[in-house]
Amino acid sequence: MIRQFFAWKVEISVFAVLAVLAGCRKDEITFIAYTPTAESLNTVLMSAPAFQSTSAFNFSGAVPDTILSTADGYKVHLTDTETLFADDSGKLVPCSSCNTLRVEIESATQRGTIIAKGLSTLDASGRLLEAGGTLKFSANCQGKKLQLHNNRSLKVEGPEITSNDKFFLFEAPDFGNSIFGGWSSTGQEAIPVQSTSSTAFSVELKQLGWLNLGRYLPGATRACYALLPAEYSGDNTRVYFVSKKEVAVAPMIYVADKRFFRLNTAPLNSPAQIVTISKMSNGWRFFRKDIDLNTQTSFGIIPKEVTEKQLIEQLAAL
Repeated sequence: MIRQFFAWKVEISVFAVLAVLAGCRKDEITFIAYTPTAESLNTVLMSAPAFQSTSAFNFSGAVPDTILSTADGYKVHLTDTETLFADDSGKLVPCSSCNTLRVEIESATQRGTIIAKGLSTLDASGRLLEAGGTLKFSANCQGKKLQLHNNRSLKVEGPEITSNDKFFLFEAPDFGNSIFGGWSSTGQEAIPVQSTSSTAFSVELKQLGWLNLGRYLPGATRACYALLPAEYSGDNTRVYFVSKKEVAVAPMIYVADKRFFRLNTAPLNSPAQIVTISKMSNGWRFFRKDIDLNTQTSFGIIPKEVTEKQLIEQLAAL
């Protein structure tokens, strides 16, 4: 009897272990709560109506020479349109052969719009530019992306640049959902265009995508640091160095092992502020702090809770 009881006990124990193991099968999927990241933050900002600044122009068949004008003062000249565009392979696409030609001009003239669109005014080497005008030109035929045909260019005129310094054309490809990689200089100087009321600029755009009329901010630079509480990181927070005088915006990079955000090339004599945007599990956080790099380089920041509406309003006011 004792042996039989012991056998039952062992058998029951074995079934209990098997039941536990069955509950931990490797082929079962365990769902973990989603933690908001910078990617979801980007999606919200890019889709906010306050930052939508695209003018669309639709054509069917042959397109005569024309000037496309946007509400914020940009003008794009379309000339000799039968030889203007090509497809991805470089094959000529005459406008007369395209029943649904769509041209889009997207602008980002304000600091908050530059941030919301995932742009900055850093060149590809990390030097900070003042932006005199930022614009994206794109075209598609029957939904297929077009490029400029061999040796063709687009004349682009923009609104007045108030600075007396020379501005030059910088370009960047359409980066889609990727991370913006910075501006590349073309070496082309913006040509002043005198109108009845003000002086605008004119450049020749040789590739479709983003263009920026920019100049390098003068003077010395130094590294700048933003220190946030431990729960803020590159996964849920974006931090920017924003000039208060010029339209100049630079992302500060999160250094994981040091747990701070850093910009190596902050201009020393430019009045500026640090702007933080965070998407936490329980809502949005925002903070804006005026800084003076002549007195210190590290700045402690405790972001404040805001609604999505308040966040958009704060960015739009930069």
